[in-house]
Amino acid sequence: MYQRILVAIDSSRYSELCLDVAMALAEKSGGAVVGFHAYAAQLHEERFRQLETSLPQRYQGPGVLEKQREIHASLIHQGLELISQAYLESCAARCRERGIAFEPRIAEGKNHAEIAREAGQGYDLVLLGANGLGEQEGQTVGSVCLRAVRRLVDVDALVVRDGAPLGGPILVALDGSRCSRRGFGLALSLAKAYGGEVEAVAAYDPEFHNRVFRNLVDVLSGDRGKLFRLQEQEGLHREVIDQGMAKLCQGNLDWAQGLADQEGVTFRGEVIQGKATAAIAHYAQQRRPHLLVAGRFGSHQVQGMDLGSTVEALLLHLPTNLFIASGKARWSPEAEAKLAQVPEGVMRELTRQRVEEMAARQGVRDIAPGLMAAKYAHWAEGSAKAQSELRWSPEASARLERVPPFIRGMVVKSVEGYARLVGVAEVTSELVDEAKAYWERTGTFHL
Repeated sequence: MYQRILVAIDSSRYSELCLDVAMALAEKSGGAVVGFHAYAAQLHEERFRQLETSLPQRYQGPGVLEKQREIHASLIHQGLELISQAYLESCAARCRERGIAFEPRIAEGKNHAEIAREAGQGYDLVLLGANGLGEQEGQTVGSVCLRAVRRLVDVDALVVRDGAPLGGPILVALDGSRCSRRGFGLALSLAKAYGGEVEAVAAYDPEFHNRVFRNLVDVLSGDRGKLFRLQEQEGLHREVIDQGMAKLCQGNLDWAQGLADQEGVTFRGEVIQGKATAAIAHYAQQRRPHLLVAGRFGSHQVQGMDLGSTVEALLLHLPTNLFIASGKARWSPEAEAKLAQVPEGVMRELTRQRVEEMAARQGVRDIAPGLMAAKYAHWAEGSAKAQSELRWSPEASARLERVPPFIRGMVVKSVEGYARLVGVAEVTSELVDEAKAYWERTGTFHL
């Protein structure tokens, strides 16, 4: 599941819980645990220099002061390094008792920055205690955890708040985004490994547009209101957009149900209403899962973001172990070359998404040609069984010939499914374009 697990260690009760979780994961996967501790000796040196003016007069002479600086620097560096070694030796002993490979790592520098730097060295998962030795009453997440999480953009992170076993119920916040879908796949792999069950919630806010239009009514009056046809627009949003959002949420849960059935994992899903962060938090407080899984970014990700607003709010306010799934899988050059055989555009992106979902279900982050071959073989089996049931125009048939044979039958099935959805009896080139746009817009290929 996870071959290389990084654990931030500071000897707090939270880091002890992190090590417990890391060892449980490593035992199932045969992976290794890397314990990491950073100490800020340079920071202490700078602080000592700032305090030098407050030293007694007998220490103020140039020679005496320089000697004190050297002694202090030596004590700080050596002392903090010895403390770090002691932290990690304790972790190593616990891992040895359970036959788990352990590697100690120590760095000098600001803790959250060094954790992020180390995490970029090829780890599959990073475990962080929600708080550390500086925990304050009523504080749900400490500054080190929060700052580190913001920087772990390309790796999965598990924020540990309690000792709940991995075999307990898992709740997934599902919005159809790449990160949330990968998170659901990871939840299934954890449930299979530890005998747990998976729930998923999909949230939408039916009152949002009503509030918007009520505000517009107050602002736009008379001729301006008539120009925007506010009443007509309000009805349109209520009937089309809000109802469409409910259907989209249910579609995401239907996708999750199908995936869970394939993996033999007990699953239940529910569409909930309200602002996503508040609705999911309220649901989680009622259901009390052992683990909440959320994607790092949602459907509204833009370039330059480090953390989506929903997962940020859950991290700050919910007292539950939180798994933050990155949407980024690692593709080998050979796998990328194999993917390039699929026509560029929506078909290639959907293929990438399905292969990454398969990898997530297996708890694998690295995409290799062997994994793609297994997915392609599964598609080829389905394509061989698919038979055309509608008329295809010569132009549409010509386009179909450009689709790789191993997915051609699946494309036929899905295009014809879209044709039935819109009430068309013949597949034309224009209809193929419409179907592709629908797949890209909804992330739904099979109808």
